Amino acid sequence: MKQHMGLSLRKHKCHIRVIDTFGTEPAYNHEEYATLHGYRTNWGYWNLHGQQYMTMFPHTPDNSFMGFVAEELNETERMFIQRNKVNNMAVVYGKDAGMWKVSMMQTISK
Repeated sequence: MKQHMGLSLRKHKCHIRVIDTFGTEPAYNHEEYATLHGYRTNWGYWNLHGQQYMTMFPHTPDNSFMGFVAEELNETERMFIQRNKVNNMAVVYGKDAGMWKVSMMQTISK
């Protein structure tokens, strides 16, 4: 981001919001601290306010949690779900398709 925005980054820094799936801890965001401790990363190191990092899950109080959205079903959809409902169901989340290969799924099901 610094490469593309140059000096204008300082001027517009307060307007920037970063969508960061799991959040960015302050150690990775503060330029001087990150440099001294080897925490420099591509997604941090911008000296933004911690709450400018918007997260999908409330992992850290340093960032802003965007919240969850749930769709409201119409009557036809509700009836379909009721007819096809199973007793044992779970929702899992993974950021990479490789996480759900057969060997991993066999481990989870045990």
